[in-house]
Amino acid sequence: MPRPNKSKALAALKARRNGLAATSRTEEYEAKEEDIYEKVNESDYQELVQRRREREDFVVDDGTYF
Repeated sequence: MPRPNKSKALAALKARRNGLAATSRTEEYEAKEEDIYEKVNESDYQELVQRRREREDFVVDDGTYF
């Protein structure tokens, strides 16, 4: 026998699929605002780029031409 939470979730899914629900899951979702990029000044950026270029796995030229 299905658990009550699963039954409710299944009923809600069926209602949304059939257009009988008052709201959609998209309308219920609230996105969190957060920084996804680190803000750096020009000198810090140049230092970061230089460190990346010094890594062994950094590819300068793999000899492939398109």
